[in-house]
This record gives sequence, structure tokens and C-alpha cells, in this order.
Amino acid sequence: MKRSWLIAGAVVGCLAGGAVGACGNGSGSGGSGAGGGSTTASTSKSTGTGTGSSTTTTTTTGGMTTSTGTGMGGAGGGACSTPSTLHPPKADAGAATLYCPFSAVDGGSNLYCNNTTEHCCEPKMGTATCDPAATPCAPMDMDWQCEDPVADCPSGQVCCAPGATFGQGAPGCANFAHTMSKTQCMTAAACTGMIMCTNNSECPAATPTCTPFKKAGNQVGACQ
Repeated sequence: MKRSWLIAGAVVGCLAGGAVGACGNGSGSGGSGAGGGSTTASTSKSTGTGTGSSTTTTTTTGGMTTSTGTGMGGAGGGACSTPSTLHPPKADAGAATLYCPFSAVDGGSNLYCNNTTEHCCEPKMGTATCDPAATPCAPMDMDWQCEDPVADCPSGQVCCAPGATFGQGAPGCANFAHTMSKTQCMTAAACTGMIMCTNNSECPAATPTCTPFKKAGNQVGACQ
């Protein structure tokens, strides 16, 4: 009598567990037939130098494997801005040598401001403009008064980014700048930030290499 109850209980248990492959009796591991395979999942996460990271989840169900992934780029992470290049002023540019990023209107080209009478005011959102040199940019705007010392500044002065420091990008990524809000012409002795440049000949002996970096959509250089 007890043996009969044990057999009946096993049958009921297999029927209840069949939905999850608990009592499969087909060939191969985990059962057989459509949907009869086992389900396994594994998750891996990789983090690069900096703040970027990515996560990939691989799930195998009934012999079919599916992978899904999520990622977040950051400084040195899975995605970054590509390296920039130096852009010396064109020889035939005349006085309008000061490049003004994000100043294009209606699909046109970005503007070049007249460095002798204008500066480029670049807001965090919206269109940058060439404004009279005597008119201050709005608070929080990037104020481009110079980019190249020879083309944009009086003789004997450098183009300085006051208070700014150079940020080295991860391999394969663009360099950047910390605490940079403006550029302006001044003597080298008065510059307490980065000296801007477009070629090595514009750099002092202490920092002889003009190194490209990106700032607010602009590709510029700093002596390092």
C-alpha cells in the first residue's frame, strides 16, 4: 500500500515539474523537443580605464543562445570623442581668423570672427555669435577672444586660457581641458593657465609641444 502511494506521488511530481523540465526522460541533457531544453544565463561586465563600462548578458534556451548588452561611455570608457587635430589659420584669411564653433545658421558654415574687433560668444545651448569686443559674453558662455597668438593677438602677447589645465585623454580618445571658460591675449608672464597655439613654434621652451585638444566643439591646441 505504501509502495502504491510512492509511485503515485512520483507521477504527480513529474507532471508538476514537467513544465520546468524537472522529469524529462528524452535523450540529451535538460530534456528534448521544442522548448524542452534547459535555460542558463550568464552576465559579464567590463570596465575600461576611466568611467566607461559595458554589461553583456548571454541566455541559452532550448539550444538557442541570445546575447544582450548595455554600455555607457566615459573618459576612457567604451565610447569617447575621437582625437582632434591642429588648425593653423589660413594664410589668406585676412582679419577674420577667429573660428566660432556652432555659429552656423540655416545649414550654413560656421563663422570666423574679426579678431581685431570681435570675439566669439558660445553658449552652452543655442547658436554662437561674433559680438563686438567691448560687449561681454553672457554668463556661462565660452568666450573665444583668441585661438592662435600670431593671428589673433598683438605682437609680444600670447593667447591664454586663464585658470585652465590640460586633460590627457585615454589612448585613442581626444584630449580635453579643465576649468576653461575663455581665451584672451596677454603677456606670457601674466598667463596663469594654458598657452594656446596652433603649431610648435608658438610655444615657449618650457612647454615646447603644441598638443591638440577639444573644447566646446572647437579643435584647438595648448603648449605642453
